[in-house]
Amino acid sequence: MNVRSLKLAGAVAGALVLSVIPSQVFAQMDVITGIGSAYINGPSDKYTAGATQSTTAYTFNSSMILNSIGFYTNGDSYTSLSYSINGDNKSFNTNDLILRDGIAWLDLSSPLTMQKNDIVRISTLGRSLGGGAYFTKYTDYNEVNSSANVSFDYSGMGVGYEFTTNSNLNVSPSNPGSNVAPEPGSIALLLTGGGALAGIALRRRRNAA
Repeated sequence: MNVRSLKLAGAVAGALVLSVIPSQVFAQMDVITGIGSAYINGPSDKYTAGATQSTTAYTFNSSMILNSIGFYTNGDSYTSLSYSINGDNKSFNTNDLILRDGIAWLDLSSPLTMQKNDIVRISTLGRSLGGGAYFTKYTDYNEVNSSANVSFDYSGMGVGYEFTTNSNLNVSPSNPGSNVAPEPGSIALLLTGGGALAGIALRRRRNAA
């Protein structure tokens, strides 16, 4: 009877621990935050009318899950949208893109586990203006999310384009214990539930004695 009580307390406490973990596993975040942050009415278009596509390189600083690829289009038609992983160009159907806050998102049907030093490059080339020129949009942003563990390099537009981007990524921790701290409320629930169960088990042992 005493052993059963202790096992019950341990099992339920373990279940409480597991109930905390899933919310961390699936915690998704954008690498770049505050898209169009300088403008009240949402993302604001900047653009280049040159012939060179705009390119961004994202370097992973630790293992993370890649959920979505985002291209900044703000609803405009584009000549080319593409991305590569470690130099391997990936194909996709542009009909699968979903526009959210100026970003045309490609939600991966099977999220990918990215390793440290893996690189995702995103390139955009806007609609043709004729004569070899293209209207390629980009926009400003607030900051790079340090919790995403991804370095951001928007080098395709040259000097003078700091705090601007043509794209974004959505990621989540591959190891939630080392990347994301549990919510304070979850910890309190775990301690309260575990303490109550331990108290029940202790009282049963005393009564049996």
